[in-house]
Amino acid sequence: MTSADVAQHAGVSRATVSYVLNDRPDRPLPEATRRKVLDAARALGYVPNPSARALRGKLPPVILALSPALPHGRNLAVLTDTLTALAREHGYSLVSLRAGDAGALEAALQHLQPQLVLALAVLTAPERTVLDAARTPTTPDTGACPGGEDGDPVAHLQVRHLRTAGHAHLAHLGAGDPDLAELDAQRRTGIERACAAAGLPAPRSARIATGAPLSDLRALLREWRAAEPPVTAVACYNDLWAAALLHAAREEGVAVPGEIAVIGIDDEPMAAHLDPPLTTIDHDPAGLARAVFAEGLAMIDPSAPRGSAVLDGAAPRFRVVERGSV
Repeated sequence: MTSADVAQHAGVSRATVSYVLNDRPDRPLPEATRRKVLDAARALGYVPNPSARALRGKLPPVILALSPALPHGRNLAVLTDTLTALAREHGYSLVSLRAGDAGALEAALQHLQPQLVLALAVLTAPERTVLDAARTPTTPDTGACPGGEDGDPVAHLQVRHLRTAGHAHLAHLGAGDPDLAELDAQRRTGIERACAAAGLPAPRSARIATGAPLSDLRALLREWRAAEPPVTAVACYNDLWAAALLHAAREEGVAVPGEIAVIGIDDEPMAAHLDPPLTTIDHDPAGLARAVFAEGLAMIDPSAPRGSAVLDGAAPRFRVVERGSV
């Protein structure tokens, strides 16, 4: 039951229901009206949502972050922690919601009444419909999970670095996990489009799921090495897949980078300690968080000074971290 149901049952406006149920002393009402509203609420079993009332009243206004439906790894944690700190600095509370469920989004908008939605994931059509109906300011949905016809720009940087290092016959080692399918597809598309733009042959491609037997990777590596012409460099879905490939190469006696080069994505802390140390792409989740927050803040507070700390270095920076695997 909602306050609208109570209002209809009592034959009064929703505003009147709000005044009565919130016990507003600045809005005196006839005792008969108060009794009618309270009786209707009791008859319908209406129970106010205390957390929503608190968020609307006593706590700072809410910013809702729609996070990508990805496992909560280091980069997503840095992204969320940075947004939380920025929101607090500017007088807001950040609430994070996993994207992909339009019903959950609609409920969150109704209960939290956020001032702003930060779209860190590519939104579905039902989610867009919900946001359009709510008219809540929303940042463009290209944040932590970039898409588009050319795929993930980080994958383009992988290809550019491998090509600069002299490699022409590439492969993409993708993620076979269902919950990574969307981002994996974007990265695979990025590899393919980058190779085409550079005039390189179409890359070979394979997916391996988390926890797959090492024998599967070893067999894949033998297949790529036996191809004509052989694969000389592999762009991996991320550093974890790159680490697994390095292990398989060591077991197969394939020299890295002498016989095959390997590049990852994310610059996980363990990347520098692999054998050989992993060349990878750092996509700066803290910088991305600053950029998305700055864009959202400008939507709800156009007077925000452009020289403020939140906007300094707002543009996300993608950079190659060169080590020993390319």
